[in-house]
Amino acid sequence: MICGSCHAPDPQNRIAAQDGWIISGQEFAEMQHSAHYTASAHYGYLTCSTCHDQHQSTAYAQGVKPYPTCSACHPGRVIPGKESLECLDCHMPYSVKSALAYNPRRADMRSHQFRIWVTTAPKDSMFYTDASGTFVKLDAGGLAVGNTLDLACQRCHPSWSLADLFPYADNIHEEGLSAGPAPVAVPARYALLGNHPNPFNPETALGFRLPAPGYVSLRVYDTAGRQLSTLVEGWREAGTHQVMFDGTGLASGVYLVVMEAGDFRAAAKMALIR
Repeated sequence: MICGSCHAPDPQNRIAAQDGWIISGQEFAEMQHSAHYTASAHYGYLTCSTCHDQHQSTAYAQGVKPYPTCSACHPGRVIPGKESLECLDCHMPYSVKSALAYNPRRADMRSHQFRIWVTTAPKDSMFYTDASGTFVKLDAGGLAVGNTLDLACQRCHPSWSLADLFPYADNIHEEGLSAGPAPVAVPARYALLGNHPNPFNPETALGFRLPAPGYVSLRVYDTAGRQLSTLVEGWREAGTHQVMFDGTGLASGVYLVVMEAGDFRAAAKMALIR
């Protein structure tokens, strides 16, 4: 029996996900799809027992060994000006959700992919869905694409947008993070700004505001209550946001856009005129 007998329940060793987060118990599958796994041709020296005492629970950091440090194999890979940071602070972000501490808007367990996907795409882009479920995307070499910048960076930089983070993360080990973007204006309250133009044909822009980073959904319904489209479903940083809605294929009429974020819920009417 190996760790994966219990911690990688998917028979195809895919990294299973649900509701925008990796499912608890997938850490072994994440390891298998990282460059650090024993069977990998790239490195090939880490196993679960390298960092964990297999006879102790990992809950509340019990059973986690203080060695080896990442610098043993990656010397000099520090961030200039942020030498106090540990590699795992960024490379093992919280993107796994524990079934014992379920919160629909955040994860509470560290990822074991190690890789960071340096892109301006939000965390929802990590996943794909097919007939058998939702899973983490893999690259052409079979490695996990990695955690996105909103997971790796926004816990410490909640007011930075993905566009702000990208140029720093792209060369962070070489150039450091000595300065950041100018502070963005953070709205005082949640708001659904409606759409413009209204009436529209066939596209319209929808705006909304978040006073704090969090999970938000934006969906479009017809007047009979049938859901037609999901425009936003996932974590977004604080600020003012805009998304496009394309009404191609819909008949002229009134449609509803519904926003949910935290305890906030609002709806607005949109008129499509052909």
